Amino acid sequence: MKNKINKKLLTLLAISIMFIIVIAERVNGQPDSKSPAQKELIFNGDFSLGNKGFVTNYEYSQDLLSPEGYYTITDNPNRIYWLFSPCRDHTTGRGNMMVVNGCTLPNFIVWAQEVKDVKPFNEYYISFWVCSVYEENTAILEVSVNGEVLKPSPIYLPWETCNWINVRYIWNSKENTKAYIKIVDINRVAKGNDFAIDDISMLPVCNVIARAGKDIKVCEGEKVVIGEEALQGFAPYQYNWYPSEGLSSDKIAQPVLTATKSTSYVLIVTDSYGCVDIDTVDIEVIPKPPAEITSNKPTVICPCDSVTLSAPLGYYYLWNNGESTRSITVDKPGKYGVTILNKDGCFSYAEQIVSLIEVETDISIDTFSANVGEKIKIPIKISQRKNQIECGISNYIAKIRFNTSMLTPVDKTDYNSKYENDYQIIELKGNTFNETLNELEFVVTLGNSVCTDISIDYFDWNCPNTKVTTSNGKFCISGLCEQGGPRLFDGSTRFFLNQNYPNPSADETEIEYGIIEECATRLEFYNILGERQKVLENLETKPGIYKIKIKTNDFPPGVYIYSLTTPNLRISKMMEIIR
Repeated sequence: MKNKINKKLLTLLAISIMFIIVIAERVNGQPDSKSPAQKELIFNGDFSLGNKGFVTNYEYSQDLLSPEGYYTITDNPNRIYWLFSPCRDHTTGRGNMMVVNGCTLPNFIVWAQEVKDVKPFNEYYISFWVCSVYEENTAILEVSVNGEVLKPSPIYLPWETCNWINVRYIWNSKENTKAYIKIVDINRVAKGNDFAIDDISMLPVCNVIARAGKDIKVCEGEKVVIGEEALQGFAPYQYNWYPSEGLSSDKIAQPVLTATKSTSYVLIVTDSYGCVDIDTVDIEVIPKPPAEITSNKPTVICPCDSVTLSAPLGYYYLWNNGESTRSITVDKPGKYGVTILNKDGCFSYAEQIVSLIEVETDISIDTFSANVGEKIKIPIKISQRKNQIECGISNYIAKIRFNTSMLTPVDKTDYNSKYENDYQIIELKGNTFNETLNELEFVVTLGNSVCTDISIDYFDWNCPNTKVTTSNGKFCISGLCEQGGPRLFDGSTRFFLNQNYPNPSADETEIEYGIIEECATRLEFYNILGERQKVLENLETKPGIYKIKIKTNDFPPGVYIYSLTTPNLRISKMMEIIR
């Protein structure tokens, strides 16, 4: 009911605006019964410009209409001839008119004019006002267009003087683009036959049709074209829409409407001759479904966790992962979108980003050393962690590689192992939040190398999207004696190399050694990667026991191997530098 009332109010308002415009516009000072705003096609049809703009066979006279066949332009026939009645212009009472003394000759043209601005196959009103100015033998007029006499014809003027009558025809232009309008007096009686003509007019018949279009339903926010081109009438047309809210333009036939609320739109169409028509269209705007997604928990989740996303209740759904339920449960990061559709086909789209909490761990094995035959425990540790405990991630699986000729697991039955040449790979599984994930116990054996990497070949928390960084460890056998190349235990022979003191050391350490031959002797230092760090040449060359102090302040902290070498013998030990 509210829309209907609004529609009526809008229509009345539009009509009021139209008539204000119509009243304000006058053409040649004469209103027309069809529409005052129309374009008048007759030039000087009210004779306000005097004796110009038309064709006549009559003679013009300013003061005397005698004999027959004369005419004049005046505002009062009585001023020209005292026997004529004092008729006044039928509109304002002050305007001009054409006063004619009828001619006795046949086919004498009283008034004629060619109208060039004619549209083919359209209808026009052709009209004029006429009255007798003398009461005897009144005029008998005949009107023709392009030689064709208009019906009804002829027109007999009344005997009563100054009684203006309106002569009006509807003429169809057919294929014509011009109209030659002619008025003749077919009464050839000399006495009397005196008359006045005024307000000769040619106007298009107002048949323009405004087309606002059919009433429509449209979804909120959608764009839709309303209106159609005007029909009939005379192009070009002027279009005015009211209200203009939501329209791409209020001055075109088919504006694009961005629908925001239900509205009745009024279309006012004016053709090139001033003819006006009005039409309305009701736009019912259907609200879109709410564009929102809710979740059962924060959408920043831990790896291996999930979150449930839900769209509003009571609609149809299509998620961008292909699901068509109201709610979906997701465990992967990404942008999740849903199209929400109501029963009228209106839809909205909502998105929700699901992201993962970063879980990062650094898994490492340190560097160790021990003598042959000793037992050693090597821990696998979490050296750094981020959000691992907060996200409850504790189950892991790891694969550790080491030189089996140097390290023998104490309890072989605890591990799932495989062998590759000199290396053993053991698989570890566990569930803990402790910093130390596991601790491997070995017996140190004399193998094929002084040092071996303890490698973390594989580590996984049994949960995707967690970042793991691994750092391998290293193990070196200490207490070895190398003479002539082979590894030897350090005994009581005179060729020996004692452990440095202090060990670990910082900036300086002391090393005691013994040689059994007179020869060139050198002391070399290597880091655990086998890179030579320092060499001392030209040591004592005679057999004996010696002590030497070594500056180690240029050694980076770490574990080093130092070797005593003669042309025939070689022995090595390990030391540690700390800061």
